Amino acid sequence: MSEEEVVLFCDAHKLDLKNYRTDVHPVLVGWLREENSYITEKNIPTSGIEKIKSETGIAVFDFVLIDGGPFTGRAELAKTYGAKFIALDDIMDIKNFDSHETLSRDPNYELIALSKTLRNGFSIFERRI
Repeated sequence: MSEEEVVLFCDAHKLDLKNYRTDVHPVLVGWLREENSYITEKNIPTSGIEKIKSETGIAVFDFVLIDGGPFTGRAELAKTYGAKFIALDDIMDIKNFDSHETLSRDPNYELIALSKTLRNGFSIFERRI
């Protein structure tokens, strides 16, 4: 996510951010900057999903758990879309709120498990065949 996307998300979604200070924009934007700096400084590859697909010959995964960094959920969903099962962690947080909403509206997926209260929520979707 870009800094602008983080700010827009915070403005659009009044989630239960009880673990954050009242003014959440600077906190989340700060985290995004720290994460991006760390990735750049340590030269960490950001193409893990593509590498797995290439090295294994897998075009579409059977099962995906999206539980990475707080700002990568949308990108990870885009790279794994089509998987038979997609599990999302932290659906009531910036990490996977949008991914959960996207899959909830997608006629190709059916919601098979949901909790909005357990540790910032989770959901599991199954692709309809």
